[in-house]
Amino acid sequence: MLSSHSNDRRSGGLTVDAKTYLTYAIENAGLSSIDRDVYVDFYLDDSFVRRLGRWEGMAAGGTGSNATWDELDATVRIAPGPHAVRLVIDPTNVVHESDETDNVFEAVFSWGVDAPPRPPDPAPARLPPEPTPYVPLKLPNLKPFTLYGWDAPLTARPGGSSEKGRDLPLLTTEDAIISFTFENASPVGPGSPFEAKVYLDGRLVDTSGFESRASTVGGWYWTSDVKIPAGEVSAGTHTVAFVIDSDDRVEESDESDNVFSRTFDWFADSPQAPLPVSHSSPELRQMLAPLMESLIFETETVAWSARNGVDWLPAILQVAEAGYYLATGRSIRDERLAVEFLPRAAYERATFDSCMRRAVELTRPEYMDRSQMCTELIDKNSGLKTRSDGMVKLFVDIDDTPVGTLNTLFHELGHALQDFMNPDLTEAYESPHVKALHEAQAQTFEAVVWRRIEDFLDADLRSYPDVPSYAKRLEWRFDQRLDDAADDDEHAVGYLLMWLNAVLDPQDMGLLEEMSAAGRLSWESSLAVYEYLVSIGPNETAAWVDQLIRRDDLAELVRQYRDIARARLTPGLHPDQEAHPDIFDAAILSP
Repeated sequence: MLSSHSNDRRSGGLTVDAKTYLTYAIENAGLSSIDRDVYVDFYLDDSFVRRLGRWEGMAAGGTGSNATWDELDATVRIAPGPHAVRLVIDPTNVVHESDETDNVFEAVFSWGVDAPPRPPDPAPARLPPEPTPYVPLKLPNLKPFTLYGWDAPLTARPGGSSEKGRDLPLLTTEDAIISFTFENASPVGPGSPFEAKVYLDGRLVDTSGFESRASTVGGWYWTSDVKIPAGEVSAGTHTVAFVIDSDDRVEESDESDNVFSRTFDWFADSPQAPLPVSHSSPELRQMLAPLMESLIFETETVAWSARNGVDWLPAILQVAEAGYYLATGRSIRDERLAVEFLPRAAYERATFDSCMRRAVELTRPEYMDRSQMCTELIDKNSGLKTRSDGMVKLFVDIDDTPVGTLNTLFHELGHALQDFMNPDLTEAYESPHVKALHEAQAQTFEAVVWRRIEDFLDADLRSYPDVPSYAKRLEWRFDQRLDDAADDDEHAVGYLLMWLNAVLDPQDMGLLEEMSAAGRLSWESSLAVYEYLVSIGPNETAAWVDQLIRRDDLAELVRQYRDIARARLTPGLHPDQEAHPDIFDAAILSP
């Protein structure tokens, strides 16, 4: 970029009567790091002017920081009018590249006379999604509601089952239990008792009374069970419905959402229960094939590729299913889980709306606080785990490479598995300690899955060269994590907890000895650490976190882990063996 102003964000406004500022940057867009100096030469009208910059090597996926040169007018005399500018990267061709055709930038710029124009206003920063305007509700709003763990607001199961909220096969020879749930999606409670009716194929089978409740933040919900005796329903498909406030005693802000219906099948004989999804070793190898054959070589983003007709998402989901199954013995398809992949703008909108869910129940100050919190949330991450419609839902930003997107999905699956294994920790008040523990769990799970895949394929996906650029990247990552942890960023504190737990080993798992001997933990040990972290109860979290991070020898413990991580860089690594840059943290910074 060339401009007459040092802080411009775009080219233009050049004049021979003012200083010219050249701002430039380069990147290593390949998958192999550069272990020698990289230079940039500047030409004006085909004449060599200056060797501008030198980078002491560059890590794969690395971008050289912006550099500005303001000595052009002191080096050459520029006449008014157009001039050709050329930047040549690696002019002596000392770096062997996969593509040597994109090392030159050429453009024509025109210089005028007199004072430069006033610089244009900088481009506005990208604004977060706007919440819908706050409209205070002055009336209650009773509506169907799916509790977490339920299949729907209205479910049916045999009378002998205790799995309330789950749809299970119904037999004509057994009692059936119809369960339904509804909420008050308003800060204003119903002013009087009311009723709800249940219908089977249009026939009234139950009327239940409910007491009024004053609503609070988070809303109130009601639930009820209705028994359909054995022998009253013939084999086949039948419709069940419930009607809230069936006698219309409660004046509501929305009277259109008080009815909910579903169809259920009754059987004369027990149907065969579906078997859990399983995969054989050959199937798993086939499912992982896209990872080794294409994903680890891709540097463009999933969103960019999609715009150009290449859909990476089926392969990403396939690899994720294989990795999750190898690490847990469970299939993603058997979990109460939904995954949604979204480009950045849509991701921000979806995660913001998810965060603002049920905001109609809030007072105006609470609404504004929630909006601010949700705005800060979307700036921090590229993946989000939440609960919605009775299940866990994952949002994943696809403005990343396929491997980066896959890694984000592994991270969010770590959050989801924690919810399945220890839902109390999800439902606990999310203090900074709890949030940091959540991140330590998910970051550990990333390492579990990658290491399990490596072990299964007998492949190496975690090697990075011991060159200055990667040594700098590692040190920068550590410094960044520590600085962010000092600012209570939960992701950074989560990393700190991972390191300290591995070095101090409060459960006496032999973690430090294993890292000292093998360089890192095996996938089995990493899984044991993950399961330990997930087992920590919400009432134990604060004490567990404090015992790790509030120590006089914290600096020495971090230095000890720095040395362990630094030793993972491989001297003399062949460029073809270098791991994808987007899993650097999972490979190098995870215990």
